Amino acid sequence: MESHKRISLEDKRIPDGMNVPEGYFEDFSAKMVNLLPRNEAAENPTAVESNDKRSWWDRYRPYIYMAAMFAGVWCMTKMFSLMKENNLSFESNNITAALSNNDFVDDYVYYSIDEYDILDNLYNEGLSVDDLNN
Repeated sequence: MESHKRISLEDKRIPDGMNVPEGYFEDFSAKMVNLLPRNEAAENPTAVESNDKRSWWDRYRPYIYMAAMFAGVWCMTKMFSLMKENNLSFESNNITAALSNNDFVDDYVYYSIDEYDILDNLYNEGLSVDDLNN
């Protein structure tokens, strides 16, 4: 029987090429601070004068956008309330005329009802097959 060799990942490791020179991060922050320009406003915020010379549109734009958002929400809720089925009434002349037309009822209403639905409704109302035979 062959003996299984234990493979070490350290032996098979391939260098990734991401090496940092020795001592690079020891004085990194000091070098970075020297490279950045000085910002007086950040060092002394109370000494900076406020130059708020924004246009009318820049000042009121958030409020106009918020009002437009609320108007959009109101329009959506109005549209959904108009599309509810509760707004349909059987007292409508079109629906009454359609249901009184025998051709319409034969073509559309009776077509969607099969014998199983009729028997199921009769059974739910308490009628049995024996009652129908008599």
